[in-house]
Amino acid sequence: MMKEDFDLVPAVEDYCRTLAERARIQVAFARDGQARPMSSESALTIFRTLQEALANATRHGGASQVDVKLEFEVDRLLMTVRDNGGGFDPRASKDGHYGLANMGERARKVGGSLDVDSAPGRGTLIALQIPYRTGQSGIWGVGQVSEGEA
Repeated sequence: MMKEDFDLVPAVEDYCRTLAERARIQVAFARDGQARPMSSESALTIFRTLQEALANATRHGGASQVDVKLEFEVDRLLMTVRDNGGGFDPRASKDGHYGLANMGERARKVGGSLDVDSAPGRGTLIALQIPYRTGQSGIWGVGQVSEGEA
């Protein structure tokens, strides 16, 4: 579990920066909308999905550019991770590779969904949607920033 004072947006931004330096690739981070509170489990799902998506982009996809965006919408948070790597066929069986399945399972456990759009030769887009739950205390993102300000 995560600390109750965990700040999701700074953690995501810091992880993107750290991975860019370590993997020597470009990772652009943007956020949009007013941050809303969410459960610790939802925040952990977002962060773990980010980690797995970035690991896949660098380890398997050979990406040189990744764009990460957090969108705080009225009823949900949408995180997208888009890379310019080699892509893959999401329908193809990958014995021994459970990252995508684990991301999808985590999303479903918090009432969310995970969509993967990829094809060989055209990169990958991971889209994670997590609904807000009204009346629930929890972890906040930070502030409101429009795209282009981040």
